[in-house]
Amino acid sequence: MNIINFKKQLKKIITIIALIFLFKTSVVAEEVEKFEIEGISVSDSLLKFYNNSQIKKFLKADYTFFYKNSNYATIGIYNQTQDEIVLEKYGGLGIIINTTDKNYKILSIAGQDYSFKDYNECISNQKEISQDIKKILNIDFNEDTYSNQEYISGGVVAGKASSIDFNFNDGSTARVICYELNDDASKSANWKVKLEIVLNSKKINKFIQNR
Repeated sequence: MNIINFKKQLKKIITIIALIFLFKTSVVAEEVEKFEIEGISVSDSLLKFYNNSQIKKFLKADYTFFYKNSNYATIGIYNQTQDEIVLEKYGGLGIIINTTDKNYKILSIAGQDYSFKDYNECISNQKEISQDIKKILNIDFNEDTYSNQEYISGGVVAGKASSIDFNFNDGSTARVICYELNDDASKSANWKVKLEIVLNSKKINKFIQNR
């Protein structure tokens, strides 16, 4: 190979390496993005699933929660109250977005399942889901477990809760939580036992921790 062809080949190799490096750094995803709830992942645009009219309707609903001193809001999506929405597995979704983001990028998504007859059944499913998460991660991941016999909601003790948390090195998290409300809280909430799977981006985790 003459010197001119060698230089051309070397330039081509350097260009390919540069493109590979650029591609890799531009598509780095958070660990939590490996998971889906109702086919939806953290970092997806909510517009992939609902149009602007539906999203504006969500934001005007009574059950939408707006965080103080921020542009973040948690919108609720439920089969029972929104005829145009069909959820296949979960009774409801809670999705956090930045209301000033025109693309409505999803920062957090939670799926809620109210189908369990008692707390023990919920805990059993919680453990199964935890094992499934480990299989997806394909590594020996040590999750954090928490149990709270005095779960507080609205400033009062509402029941108990148990959480299995996966805290990823990039700052994102996946949580699997079981709740059981006491009789008073159950009457006002209209549910007794709930399993909730929460996927949080690094950004929303940082926001929640600093509140």
